[in-house]
Amino acid sequence: MEGLKKKLKAAGSSWVDELPNILWCYRTTPRRATGETPFALCYGFEAKAPTEVAIPSRRVEQYEPDANEENMKIDLHLVDERREQAYVREENYRRQVKSYYDAKVRSREFQVGDYVLRRREASQPTEGGKLALKYEGPYIVSAVVKPDTYKLKRPNGSNVPRTWNVHHLVKFDQ
Repeated sequence: MEGLKKKLKAAGSSWVDELPNILWCYRTTPRRATGETPFALCYGFEAKAPTEVAIPSRRVEQYEPDANEENMKIDLHLVDERREQAYVREENYRRQVKSYYDAKVRSREFQVGDYVLRRREASQPTEGGKLALKYEGPYIVSAVVKPDTYKLKRPNGSNVPRTWNVHHLVKFDQ
């Protein structure tokens, strides 16, 4: 997908002229999750590449209209089975991605009284640009509203407005 974005960006103002080629590439590239191309899942057979039109390939040279008609009917009957197999492969892929993520992710839980740092808000202008600190604080967890949601207070005792998700907090080691 990134390569396709680069191609469109490189085309500049004539991106409209490149769009059909980009869409063709996208539709005829096999997806990792399904093992199939979107074109094949939609129509039941693989698309002919533009190079096969200009330079005859074995597939083009061995073309027989009668046999092709019969093969297309067979492919049409098998398209539902092909889609079902792609669905099973996609579910297996989804499970693999989930188990990989679950193995890498670390849950964070804080108790009342824990010191934490809070991620700086994007809307808050900061000095230093991208070299500015990513977190600010320390703050003290004053209440656990529900799992992964906390109320904070400053060390001087004043409350920090709104609740904060654990995603925006990290443990402060003193």
